[in-house]
Amino acid sequence: MKKFQYILLVALLLLLSACKSDEGQSPSTKENAGMLEEKEDVNDLQGQREKKPVADIEEDTLYTWEINEQTNLLLVREQGEIEVFEDNYAIGSVGERQYSGNVALYIVIKDEENGILQERLEDITLNLDRAFSIPYSFNGEQFIVWVQPEATNVNTLGMWRYTDGEIKSVQFDVESTLIVSHQQMKFLKDTYLQVYFYNNDDSDEDGIGWIYRTWKWDNDTAKFTEHAVKKYTQNTRYGWESGEYTTKLWHEHSGEYVLFPEMTMTDEVIDLIKNGQLLDNDIRIGQSIDKVLGIMPDYTVNEYYEGAPYYSFPGPSSYFYNEVTREITGISLSAGSLTNDLASIKAIFGDPDEDSYDEMEEIYVLLYTVGDYLLRVNYDENGELSGFWLL
Repeated sequence: MKKFQYILLVALLLLLSACKSDEGQSPSTKENAGMLEEKEDVNDLQGQREKKPVADIEEDTLYTWEINEQTNLLLVREQGEIEVFEDNYAIGSVGERQYSGNVALYIVIKDEENGILQERLEDITLNLDRAFSIPYSFNGEQFIVWVQPEATNVNTLGMWRYTDGEIKSVQFDVESTLIVSHQQMKFLKDTYLQVYFYNNDDSDEDGIGWIYRTWKWDNDTAKFTEHAVKKYTQNTRYGWESGEYTTKLWHEHSGEYVLFPEMTMTDEVIDLIKNGQLLDNDIRIGQSIDKVLGIMPDYTVNEYYEGAPYYSFPGPSSYFYNEVTREITGISLSAGSLTNDLASIKAIFGDPDEDSYDEMEEIYVLLYTVGDYLLRVNYDENGELSGFWLL
């Protein structure tokens, strides 16, 4: 009996000792232990990825993207051939190289012996002298893009983003690629991506012309969703001509883009207008146009409209000025950048001083007196807003 009591006492002491040991751990010690377990889980996950010696990867590398000072993404040939063009084609010119076959994407970290496989892709065709660009910085991450030629004016756009030490394919709604007619990407304001496709099929209901699509990034789903579509086609009045001019500016100016709804005019605009402004950008009537040029030197147009000189800049605004004094005399704002409709504008400003039809411009006009300034609002026969003028 005494022997049994002794064994029971020893067991109780061991149990108390274990409890005290657990209680003696500080919260930070427990947290560190949890972090260590989590880190080990991540390492286990990385360890499950296929690896390959960097020397072998570099031997078959077709292209390298520099993600940051420590990390590169390598496009690696797995099974395929490189052809050098001996003539000029839609997908390549004389002397350019085209790869056809299977590829793999590897992350290579500085001073590491092995690269880590990210993804394999089959039946890829890439012009090695045209398809690639440096990574785009967007929304705090690096986005990797390639454009695969398919036919005249037809390219397949593929995109990945580098996040949490690996690359992930970017989705466009439910698709993993886009059809585009260009190499240049327009990432806008850490929120939007704009691309275009040139349709040369005259049997299409819209006719021949340019179709611009603006995609909006969704942080919650980590993908792009279609936000706006703008068509410049021959089946609309001056559509093709406008598209040709618009596309020229789109390529010539890095900041230029086709307007899409991104702002909403509210009651607060009344105080801005009373101060001679249409946008909350510290530019107002009476200031020097040279101040605007100092802020935005990459203007797209410097011409005359009905005898008045003006500058247009990437985005929705143009500024009219006096050539002698260089003072800003008027500001225009395209309605294409607004989410507002005609009813919401009337709700903000009330009954207009005048509601008329301009036969020369074939447009309806609302006129409002706001403080010391005159606001003109243009709209068409369908009630669609087209522009604002502050004078």
